Amino acid sequence: DYLQTCGLHTPYTITGKCGWQGSAYVLPNGEIIGKTKERIIYNGDTSQAAAYTVSGSLKEWQDEIARYAAGNSRLLLALGTALAAPLLAITGEQNGGFYIYGDSSDGKTTAALVALSVFGNPQALKMTWRGTDLGFSNAALSRNDGLLVLDEIGEAYPKTISKTAYSVINGKSKIQGAKDGGNRAAQEWHILLFSTGEYSMNAYMNQTGEKWEAGQAVRLPSIPAAT
Repeated sequence: DYLQTCGLHTPYTITGKCGWQGSAYVLPNGEIIGKTKERIIYNGDTSQAAAYTVSGSLKEWQDEIARYAAGNSRLLLALGTALAAPLLAITGEQNGGFYIYGDSSDGKTTAALVALSVFGNPQALKMTWRGTDLGFSNAALSRNDGLLVLDEIGEAYPKTISKTAYSVINGKSKIQGAKDGGNRAAQEWHILLFSTGEYSMNAYMNQTGEKWEAGQAVRLPSIPAAT
């Protein structure tokens, strides 16, 4: 009776999806960024919560990481992609991404790690292409309104790459039936994808006998790592 009649009547929002919840930005570790009166409890995927951590100050990040991007178009692209990701929902822009390719010493992975330094521990946040298109869609959902980095495309099956380019960047989960009948509620997300590999997407897919369609190339353009 006390809980029903005398307790606080403060409303809470319980969400299974990170990203923007009203005026609050929820990180995948449940941390809330931004001044807001809303009380939010994150009840989603926390498998990478430990990776979304603070290391040092903004000034240290600027001095030890960001300053090296001056005059380097690829590092600027990486940082710009990371900083733009949370703005998609606000500006009404569509999902998309960039694929950086080149030799092993061209700094592709370094650019990816620099991008991830915006959000937390780069090594812990970086993912590889070893997985399924459904798994990557789940990864995108768990990083809603954020950045997804997939390193070294040579580890992926060509069909997985093709499906991922559509499913992840389209921002909608596939239709799945519910055990009690009907369909499960569809999931949607906003995401920017940053990926790396040794060959351009078109060249890599042609080597494996697959096609890289124009629609996929628009969603995930190939950019040489060498500036």
